[in-house]
Amino acid sequence: QGGQGVYKEVIGAREGKVLWAAIHFVTSADANSLSNARGHFIRDVFEELTEGLRAVAPNGMTTVFYTDLERPGSGFTWTVVEDALVNNLFTGFMVCFPVVYAVLVVATGNFLLALYATLSIAMIVVGVLGAVQSYHRWDLGIAESIAGVIVIGFSVDYTVHLGHMYKEAWDQPSREAKTRFALTHMGATVIGGGLTTGLSGAVLFLCTLQFFTKMGTLLVWTILLSMAHALLFFMACCAVVGPTGNWGSWVYLLDSAVSMVRRPVAAPPGHEHRQ
Repeated sequence: QGGQGVYKEVIGAREGKVLWAAIHFVTSADANSLSNARGHFIRDVFEELTEGLRAVAPNGMTTVFYTDLERPGSGFTWTVVEDALVNNLFTGFMVCFPVVYAVLVVATGNFLLALYATLSIAMIVVGVLGAVQSYHRWDLGIAESIAGVIVIGFSVDYTVHLGHMYKEAWDQPSREAKTRFALTHMGATVIGGGLTTGLSGAVLFLCTLQFFTKMGTLLVWTILLSMAHALLFFMACCAVVGPTGNWGSWVYLLDSAVSMVRRPVAAPPGHEHRQ
């Protein structure tokens, strides 16, 4: 009777016909590692193994598959979820950056300023993801994929404020003067906002759940790099090759186009209207 109970766990039969069979095995892989790059590698190894078995299996056994019993629904299955989230992250990048550029064009009123700001945001995103991989040894996972898109929102704030203030310095005679005006009137606000947001993220370090500590780390990295790129890279671009006058202004281009359309066409010689 005891032997039959063991067999029922690995062989399913009904009316004398075998419906399914399972082969249990133990690996040296830690179940906790299945949510990172090593877990993805192990899953790919098993996927290749089962595909090879399906190719040579007789009829009735071509549906062979693998699963993990120690962490059902959160082992190999969770790596598939992570892959989907990572793919959605890059899809989000392809959608977000054009939208960010369009919003910055409207906010700053200048194509060139919007380009510098978008480049700054892209460098911030790359810097944050690179920092957590280099310093913390985190691979792209659930928290990183979610934070990757959130980073873009936090990164926009400081550059758009400085860019807007640069545009408002229309009465300044040079790029250097416009940059100085932006830093004088908005620099302290950017630093203060960065410090308060960074400190609020640092509070998450006190949490016990790993998800919240990861979000706090990602938030602090984002604020630090956002302030650095906004105050240094973005402002340096404005001081060296920033737009002056009406250069790059979409409002000026639109007004010029409207003026050209509305401009009356001169009558040909000899066809002047006579009273």
